[in-house]
Parts: sequence; structure tokens; C-alpha cells
Amino acid sequence: MKKEVLNNKDFKAKDIYAIWLQRCKEAEKSIRILSPYVDNTVKDLLSSKQININIEKSIFTRIDSDTIFEKPYQIRALINCKKIGIKIFHIKELHAKALIIDNQYISIGSQNFTSAGRKNKETSMMSTWNFSSSKYLETINSWIENAEEIDIEYLLTLESKLKNSGH
Repeated sequence: MKKEVLNNKDFKAKDIYAIWLQRCKEAEKSIRILSPYVDNTVKDLLSSKQININIEKSIFTRIDSDTIFEKPYQIRALINCKKIGIKIFHIKELHAKALIIDNQYISIGSQNFTSAGRKNKETSMMSTWNFSSSKYLETINSWIENAEEIDIEYLLTLESKLKNSGH
């Protein structure tokens, strides 16, 4: 059995955004982001002019969290993403943070797709391994298959209710 060699460049104990951007530029089919917390950092990442316009882009987050109501900028970021054609989905009780490129390559770690996540002490890894037939990706894909797509009207209504309630 051949021993797998780890590349230390794959592991970061700091902001991994530059590596995410590079991998997104290399995407051929799809970019999927899973994160319970987002802001316009995720929009900036997915709207880079260096990413092929035909790539399917999706964000999987949670709309049921109390923190989304405490931080309405998250709703605004999702609205901004919808306006540029990024699909938004809700996964109940999601806490995972992952970037999945072409349903094969995965970045996992503690870093949310937010500006605060870029400043915090975080640990993340961007794999060079192909996860396409792994149990790990099979599990994530089952979450994705059961995710509820969120339309822009729902997000706009939610944002309006938050503004009217003083948030």
C-alpha cells in the first residue's frame, strides 16, 4: 500500500482566502460553499471576474439561527449573492464550513466565509486529494440534496421584517 504524503502547503493556521480564490478560478463545473455565517466576503469570492461565468455557484447556510437575526448583514449578503445569480440554500442546524470545487476537492476548517473569519485565529485545509467517491463527500452531498432553496423574495421579506423590528 502506497503511503499518502501530505503537502504542508495544504494546511493553514491563518486566512485561507487566497487559496480559496485560486481554487475557485480553477473550477470547471461547480463551487459550493457551506457556512452558517456569511457576509459580502462570500459574494466577493464567488463574483471574482477570474472565475468562469458558467460555473454553478451555490451557498448552503442556515436561515434559522438566532445569529442571523442579530447580524442582519448576513441577510443582505445573501440578497447580494442572489442578485448576481448565486443560488442560496438552507440546511437546518448547519455548522460545517467547507468549500467544494467540482464535487471533488474540498477545503475544510473552522473559518467562516466572513471578514471576521479572515481575521480570527482559524485552522483550515485545502485538499489536493479527490474526494469524489468518499463517504465524507457522500454525507455532505446528502445534506445538499435535502437543502431547501431560498428565493430572493423570502430574503427581502426577512430583511424588511428585521429592519421594522429595530434590528
